[in-house]
Amino acid sequence: MPLLVRKIDRAKWPKDEDLCKGRIPADAVTCCLKTRGNSLSTWSIENEAEITKALLAIVTNHDKLETIDIIWINEDDLRSQMIKMESTQGNTRFDCMKDNHVELTDLDYDTLGIISRIIIKCIAKSKYSRWTRSMLKKELSSAIDSGKLSKEQLSNSLIAEITKG
Repeated sequence: MPLLVRKIDRAKWPKDEDLCKGRIPADAVTCCLKTRGNSLSTWSIENEAEITKALLAIVTNHDKLETIDIIWINEDDLRSQMIKMESTQGNTRFDCMKDNHVELTDLDYDTLGIISRIIIKCIAKSKYSRWTRSMLKKELSSAIDSGKLSKEQLSNSLIAEITKG
């Protein structure tokens, strides 16, 4: 069951005790579901054991480390709601994930609402995680040490953050 991973800002979404109330704050939609060309970028993985691969696809394209939240959505949940998906070449410096990029396409007001409700369900099921700067630094260092990623693939500023003690 493939999963689609996306960076979100968990603080913009309802608190745990408010998840069942059905209200989705506008800031959550406008901040976390910002589209380009009526499409939304996600990263495809086979299962939760591959979360760090999607995480590295996201963070390697940044110039600095900052705490991030990611969410993972069962692809079938989107398909059952007729959300269109298209595999595209991903914009990442983590080369092994370039072919794992999936755009949610042809989005509009209604489909963003559907995606928002799916995200709420994922949050309620704890299908999200927060990654601090130190956790990201550790994952990046590990990927470099294991040869999955080379320093040359990263921006100079990101390398400096990883290597400083």
